[in-house]
Amino acid sequence: MSTRAAEPAVLFDAPLTNAFKPSKWIAIVSREFTFDFDLVAAGGPSTVQYYLEFANIPGGPAYREIAQEDTGSGVVQMPIVIRTFTDNNGTNLADGTYHFDTEYVRRHRLVRVQIQATAGTVRAKITAPFGIPV
Repeated sequence: MSTRAAEPAVLFDAPLTNAFKPSKWIAIVSREFTFDFDLVAAGGPSTVQYYLEFANIPGGPAYREIAQEDTGSGVVQMPIVIRTFTDNNGTNLADGTYHFDTEYVRRHRLVRVQIQATAGTVRAKITAPFGIPV
């Protein structure tokens, strides 16, 4: 019997372009999931953006994540969510290697990432240490 932990599911491993590319889907287990991002940035300051999509069946419609922002007086704006990786000063990523952990709680059955680099040259690897690939 092996005592070695299972390898995380690799959902994406490729250079990024300036258009969003989808990762593979994973099943959400007990309403929780984790994505680990390994980014290698080169060629000047890099901007890496991603958003989440949810589904209930493979090949079914993908539901994009939104934010709910109370602007006051009962008005709630619901913009689409795009997350951007930055350094501590809120600026673009300098050349180098980055390891980011993200953790979420959601109710859908499936989730994937759409990711792009709008500036710089970036290779991204996205893994799901606890997810079940679909």
